[in-house]
Amino acid sequence: KEGYDFESGSSLAAAHVSGIIALLLELQPELSPVQIKAALLKNGNQKPTIPPKTLDVCAILTSLGLEGSC
Repeated sequence: KEGYDFESGSSLAAAHVSGIIALLLELQPELSPVQIKAALLKNGNQKPTIPPKTLDVCAILTSLGLEGSC
């Protein structure tokens, strides 16, 4: 079968999460692993779910004071 298809799962999620972490570190290199984990888990939501069902990158940036980056 040739072409592309929509996929989901942990291996796909790993690429997305590592990309978000790279963006966070580019914008705020002094972030510690603990701060990054907390930002991802909180995800800008008042009631975080573990693991988060979705990651709102704009909300994460805003929670870190980087709202102008959205």
